[in-house]
Amino acid sequence: MSLERVTLRPVAEDDLTIMERFLTEPRTAEPFQWFGWWDTRRWRRQWAETGLITEEAGHLLVVRDDERLGFVAWRTVVSSRTTHY
Repeated sequence: MSLERVTLRPVAEDDLTIMERFLTEPRTAEPFQWFGWWDTRRWRRQWAETGLITEEAGHLLVVRDDERLGFVAWRTVVSSRTTHY
């Protein structure tokens, strides 16, 4: 039995091409019922400014060894004046 190790890591500049496939290639995005954004350069601009990680939101790449499997994203949602999740 082989153990596969899946990890999360910050997005590198050359990972942006993989992420952009989810915006531009219907076959890649179809299983997730995602139809893309109109601004396909958004992640590149954000990566140049913040590396795609801020206190309010971020993206991490999902990898197994050297294989890039996808990415995860999060954002802060304010639920009241004093709390967020």
